[in-house]
Amino acid sequence: MPGGRPGGRGQSAPTQGGAGADGQILQGLEAAGIDAFADWTPFQHPELGEVEIGGFLPYVTHNPPAERLPELGARHGEFLVKLAGMLPRVRIADTEVTAHGGGVFTVKVDVENGGFFPTSTRHGTTSRSVGPTLVQIQVDDDDILTGADKTVSIGVLNGSGARESVTWVIRGREGAQVDIKLLSVKAGHDTVTINLR
Repeated sequence: MPGGRPGGRGQSAPTQGGAGADGQILQGLEAAGIDAFADWTPFQHPELGEVEIGGFLPYVTHNPPAERLPELGARHGEFLVKLAGMLPRVRIADTEVTAHGGGVFTVKVDVENGGFFPTSTRHGTTSRSVGPTLVQIQVDDDDILTGADKTVSIGVLNGSGARESVTWVIRGREGAQVDIKLLSVKAGHDTVTINLR
């Protein structure tokens, strides 16, 4: 059946050369000693008339042989562990405080995604099913003189160590401590405490 589609009327079992992936699947199943394919047989259906019945046996291409389950389970486990290590992980990677005198300070933070994947896929952003990554400085709104808003949306943060900076100019007391919080729906959260000095 060169070029034929397995399952079509009047066709025999797929072969490796003529049926592409189906042929390879059948060859692998037969090599494992699994009866996987029923030859097409004419059948008189009470409503449809003359048809043919045959093809891959039910579920034979879905369930692996029982003796291969331990090996497949181990390989799938290794894949899932590797995949989990590639998921996005955000953190506040660096902070910098500059004192200008008179209780005025510039606060800068660098947010980093240490995972391989971005904090959201493009579809997640378009569908709004994944919220943005947020950075918030824990001071009163009136104490922010210029720069970023109290809560900053940095949208999607790419992976592999990509960073984005946020800067505030605030009013504060010398030596006071200020918390900065980071939150990502899919990539975790982080909090750092800075000293105004």
